[in-house]
Amino acid sequence: MKKLLVLILSFCMVLSLTACSGGGSGSTTAQPSQGETASEAQGETQAAATETVPTEVDLPSYKIGIICHTNSGGCWERIYDAAKYVADNLNCTVGSAIGSNAESCLTEAENMIAAGYDGLIFLADGGVTSRLIDMCSEAGVYLAFSGCNLTVTEEDGYDEFSKNEYYCGNYSHDEYGDAEKCVKKMIDNGAKNFIIYGLPPGISSNFDLRVSGAADAIKAAGLSYNEVRSFTLAQVSPTIMSQYPDTDAIFSFVTTPDSFNVEDFASQYGGKVQVSGYMVGDVTHEFDINFLTQVCVGEEAQIEMTFAMLYNALRGNRIADAEGKAPVVNFSHLWIDNKDDWDKFLENTTNGKYAYDFETEVKNWITVFGNDVDIDDLQEVATRFSSHESDGWLATR
Repeated sequence: MKKLLVLILSFCMVLSLTACSGGGSGSTTAQPSQGETASEAQGETQAAATETVPTEVDLPSYKIGIICHTNSGGCWERIYDAAKYVADNLNCTVGSAIGSNAESCLTEAENMIAAGYDGLIFLADGGVTSRLIDMCSEAGVYLAFSGCNLTVTEEDGYDEFSKNEYYCGNYSHDEYGDAEKCVKKMIDNGAKNFIIYGLPPGISSNFDLRVSGAADAIKAAGLSYNEVRSFTLAQVSPTIMSQYPDTDAIFSFVTTPDSFNVEDFASQYGGKVQVSGYMVGDVTHEFDINFLTQVCVGEEAQIEMTFAMLYNALRGNRIADAEGKAPVVNFSHLWIDNKDDWDKFLENTTNGKYAYDFETEVKNWITVFGNDVDIDDLQEVATRFSSHESDGWLATR
């Protein structure tokens, strides 16, 4: 009787195994080819699965340096925190230095290389892209640019040095186009008399491109503007409305609240004069009292993308086109023009939250986690960030 029972159970097990492995579209069991044993086929399938989706990835420690034109303020804090968040998840460490012009960028890069950094991210290139690439290449240090606009690609010889194996690419902020968008929005909201407000020309190519974009958009609409440019903006801002009393829009290409008496200006002109701002900290109050009407954000998202691009190269998977050129990813920032959207943005980029979640988003851009990543993939993510459509970053948070 026991032998009969054993035979019956064995027969049932064979039937069950046959049903599980046979013919279904969801089956992943390899069938042996001619001259190949079933165990060999199964081993190949398991190896392929391991290569595609690694269950445990070795994460060596790298030192990553960030060189930016500032290391203070709410915007910088979001940038640094986002970089550290990605670094922590990849077993890396992060340091920072201030560099904005040619001399400071080169000096700080040299210092970080001497200190043993493995990769550098520049948020300002100082107009010396090729020299930075040469310096890093000679030292065996990888580098990438984040938000340095298209001036990086306009240097003589870029086509050649963009092929350097240590150059990882540039997330290029379209400063001209973003300024143009802001002014067009202001015009749509009724603006007719503009002030372009900020620091004097020549300090930053980013600033100069913002001015050009705004000025061209104003002139294209058949309107005119006055310029208020100074190294001491806090001293000149109290008198601009008495100088230009018809002003109904101030396109500011700097961190606007830092140079205004916000309360005083809002009490007199809130709801009457549109005001923009860049590189802002927490401006919840400024939106509440109708001081700010448009702010440009995105540096904190851009640094996560740039970090992933740099990390791929550090792991031997430099992303490049067919000619070996590092990618130039066109990244437009997001203009926020209402309090609800500002609250949503701040909620998703501060207090332990970041523009992109590592496990569900950033990992998808990193090759050691089993992903095939190319330039088109990077560009698709960057394009969605600034979109106000249903698939845009803000709508999907």
